[in-house]
Amino acid sequence: MFPDIVEDNQKRKRKQQGKDEMNAAVYAAKRLIIQGHHEAGNKKVYECMTKLIGAKVFRENSLELLPAFFMLAEANIIMGGSRLKKAEEFLIAAYWNLLKTTSDDKGTGNEEALIDKDDIQRFWSSLHKTFGKLFLAQ
Repeated sequence: MFPDIVEDNQKRKRKQQGKDEMNAAVYAAKRLIIQGHHEAGNKKVYECMTKLIGAKVFRENSLELLPAFFMLAEANIIMGGSRLKKAEEFLIAAYWNLLKTTSDDKGTGNEEALIDKDDIQRFWSSLHKTFGKLFLAQ
């Protein structure tokens, strides 16, 4: 019984470290985008996200990755042109992950997620805001 508890704690700690790493990458990307380095910000978040997925810290549908999806969408919206389609793809993926994971009666849908109900509400808000930016850019 105790090995399961230890394993669960290690897994949770690893996910928390991954979430912290992703949040740091999103923050750094925001700074780069503000400075006009849109491509560098986009690349920073994308590389961090693919690294965490590749290391099996998160799956592609993990709620912890939603801030990365939103940042990638915003960076692509700013770059405009043919990148708007890519922004739309990131937003559709974020919408699907959020909808699929929160569609049960409890509201979170994923007991292993490091996300609470306030985070879910912020994600829905970010999703609507970013879709609005995309529609204005099109």
